[in-house]
Amino acid sequence: MAYPAGFEPAAIGLEGTGSVPDARISADFTYLFEVKTARGTVDEKQLRAHLKALGEGPGQLLFVLTPDATRPPVTASPEGQRVVWFNFAALHDAITAILDDALLAPSELDRFLLRELQALFDDDGLLTTDEVVIVAAGLAYAEYLETGAYIRQSRRSFRDGLAHMGFYAQQAIQPETARIEAEGHERRMRGTWYSCSPAPKIRTR
Repeated sequence: MAYPAGFEPAAIGLEGTGSVPDARISADFTYLFEVKTARGTVDEKQLRAHLKALGEGPGQLLFVLTPDATRPPVTASPEGQRVVWFNFAALHDAITAILDDALLAPSELDRFLLRELQALFDDDGLLTTDEVVIVAAGLAYAEYLETGAYIRQSRRSFRDGLAHMGFYAQQAIQPETARIEAEGHERRMRGTWYSCSPAPKIRTR
């Protein structure tokens, strides 16, 4: 199988380090990926080996993808600045944000493949029912910053149990995440409004 330039599959270990990540992307940077499909299975020793393999300097990051509802403590240390954790639910919502972004306009094939990937996450039980939804915000992101509120259009829906929302705007996931405190129906806008308060920022780097 041919892989894109700079991409290496999991079977290629990092010589002399004991590190065998699930994937590696490198150019003038190095990104390692560790993926877990069971909750609570992140191994600190394994992460240390990956971090040792990364070396020092900017652009050396370890991405950890898990189905856990909250960040596993071992991903916050050691060297937490170089470890980027996210879960399958956040990835699922980020894909939805991309599909809803009129500026990006994915092709029909890309849309099909991304929807299939989302379905796979769901079928494999990798999605949680709480935590954060990433919304395609556009102008709504600026409105949230100004008013502390977000109006969801009636044609969209959120999964049950959400406590927070993040924002996809300006072709990127923004660092702010909002704690949902109340919701109600907005007749004039034909949608649902959410009253939000600031919560800790999402780590994107």
